[in-house]
Amino acid sequence: MAQQLAQAAIDPETEIDLAFLTTRVERAYGWSRPLAEQAVTEYKKFMWLCKVEPHVQHHVGGLVDKVWHEHILHTKRYASFCEEFVGHFVHHVPAEDAVARNHTAATQQRVLALFGTVASDLWVNPSGAVGATCSNENQEGGCTQAARD
Repeated sequence: MAQQLAQAAIDPETEIDLAFLTTRVERAYGWSRPLAEQAVTEYKKFMWLCKVEPHVQHHVGGLVDKVWHEHILHTKRYASFCEEFVGHFVHHVPAEDAVARNHTAATQQRVLALFGTVASDLWVNPSGAVGATCSNENQEGGCTQAARD
């Protein structure tokens, strides 16, 4: 049942339309349309995980993090998406490389368990660059301590 709900959440036909985001990342990064669509789908999986496990800090890197960065730039759309899709605002907190590698693997395992698939190559930074952790702490609108540092 949980996997069926999760699959419905990322279905392109759902009410949450991120077509604008797919177009933005396609243009901003020179990605093919299929790659952009896949990266946005993986991003939705990540955000769904933040919804169903709100007290766990999930981590993402690679192309999925680039999608998140692009979404955040559209503050009203991002805030609205968070409220509609996740149920609350999700903070983007940069993470250190060692932490990022460990947590990204754990997050991918959670996505695999929940959705049955994960495009692992889209979640990692080949260069070892820093990724980010979601934070649902202090849901009343303030940033977490980690986000202010």
